[in-house]
Amino acid sequence: MTSAPQAFPGQYSQAASHHAPPCSTWQVLPAGIMYPSYIAGEKESRMSAAVLEVQDRGTILEETIGGRMGLLRYGTPGPFNPQGWQWDVEGAALLRQDIDHELDVEAVDFRVGTLITYQQGQTVYKAGYYHLSSHVGDEYLVRNIGFQRINYVRDSVIIGVYHHVTPGLAVYGEVAYAFKTDGGAEPLEIQFGSEYTSPNAILPRGAPFVAVNYHGRQEFDFGGGFNALAGWEWIGPTSNHRVRIGGRFYSGKETQWSFFDEDITMVGAGIWYDF
Repeated sequence: MTSAPQAFPGQYSQAASHHAPPCSTWQVLPAGIMYPSYIAGEKESRMSAAVLEVQDRGTILEETIGGRMGLLRYGTPGPFNPQGWQWDVEGAALLRQDIDHELDVEAVDFRVGTLITYQQGQTVYKAGYYHLSSHVGDEYLVRNIGFQRINYVRDSVIIGVYHHVTPGLAVYGEVAYAFKTDGGAEPLEIQFGSEYTSPNAILPRGAPFVAVNYHGRQEFDFGGGFNALAGWEWIGPTSNHRVRIGGRFYSGKETQWSFFDEDITMVGAGIWYDF
């Protein structure tokens, strides 16, 4: 039997600490997820939109249309600090539009995957699979006649660990191995980072957040990209859904993997939603 530890205030259900820990049960379409989506992870399945100024180039709109949800859980109920096992599915379209050219679609990366996650205490583990394929927009090809399209593809198995150091501070790391690649991709990739979300971010007041992430890939000798976000966050008091507004800075290899071997630096502001 899996029992829930004492809840972190704010980040986890404040009411839960006043009752006996719940017992593990089977739950179909459970509330919430166990393994959080990385706040500064540029390839996470979520809902987001950000206006970014690209160095030596212009202004773009980067959007993510998707999310992650649980299908089955054996563990404690509820979205706050669940303990036990969960099976998740994810999917997203990661889209870039060119604001300087009437919002023409430049490129889109499609991601789908599935995860088995396990939480014990304040540490969460994941193992699973994801597919990512990159596609160039028709408008971009029309404007760039000589562009050579590549078929960048990754089919990867992935493992990761996410640990709450304090009620607000977390660190994480993951490794993925692509057993099928194309378009210049090589098998290994790594990702690690840290994030702070205040225990007092419950609606309606909210609170500041800050997050950093590094994503390295074997095709660049594990160089890659550094991503940083900071701003204001609100947490749903019963859902644990999270909305953030703030600034973003990214520097490194392209985040649209149709242009994977190019360098890019961009800064701007956006909104992000995790459910």
